[in-house]
Amino acid sequence: MILIKNGSIVENNKLVKKDILVDDFKIIRIDENIDLDCEIIDATGCLVMPGAVDVHVHLREPGFTHKETVLTGTKSSAKGGVTSIMSMPNLNPCPHNLDNVNLQLDIIKKDAIVNVYPFGSVTVDELDKELSKIDEMKDVVFGLSDDGRGVNNLELLEEAMKKALKYNLTIASQ
Repeated sequence: MILIKNGSIVENNKLVKKDILVDDFKIIRIDENIDLDCEIIDATGCLVMPGAVDVHVHLREPGFTHKETVLTGTKSSAKGGVTSIMSMPNLNPCPHNLDNVNLQLDIIKKDAIVNVYPFGSVTVDELDKELSKIDEMKDVVFGLSDDGRGVNNLELLEEAMKKALKYNLTIASQ
């Protein structure tokens, strides 16, 4: 167990000083003064809050590591209190099929220090001509997007939306 002492939390729209008892990564008690013999973290002067989620992140790996990597992007996220991110699909190779998504997932498993939920592309190479292999990616992507380009082919977009609904996937489309 870990006891976080003297931290400020938001309670009823006010900052209040509370102790937080955590066991197996779960909060089991929040109170004004918890006295227990366990590992203690002194959070005096700190705001204690849940991690934030960023739903639009460009990790750029694989393909554009001169811009960003999974490691540097997730380190930046963690430094800012972001514990979960959704990565956009503008990569090389583009995650339009299971093999390409798996390349990204291998890097994520090796290097990510926060939770990463990848988006697959709606269309092959985000070129708005052919639907991505949504049926084979459905279990490993959070959602679908042709980020930065959008899908202008309304027939493809409608087909993608039907598949997204069927598989409970999010579509991010501009």
